[in-house]
Amino acid sequence: MDSDKKNLNWRNQRGHLCEVIAAENLIRKGYWVYSTTMLGPIDLIAVKSDPPEIRLFDVKAENRRMQKGYMRRIDRTRTPAQKALGVQLVYVDSKTGAVHFSAHKDDEPDQD
Repeated sequence: MDSDKKNLNWRNQRGHLCEVIAAENLIRKGYWVYSTTMLGPIDLIAVKSDPPEIRLFDVKAENRRMQKGYMRRIDRTRTPAQKALGVQLVYVDSKTGAVHFSAHKDDEPDQD
């Protein structure tokens, strides 16, 4: 185990790093990005003015496990509140900086 993983704050640090990477990705796509400061169903709010658009995101650190012979992302489910608000999950690989916007079966298709 890496010495930084022994630190009790490692999961929080990784989560914050993933939020910053996701925010950078959205900024590069032309959004203004706002980070929430409280615990809740939303991590980032992304806004565009032309055309007007507001998107809500819950950022997840990407985790993988071996399944049927290949590494597969561990998908998370949204809470009922996130579904009601239209929150989209975004997965971030903190090592590579890769960002994946999840398409939800009960919502509109992927909006990469």
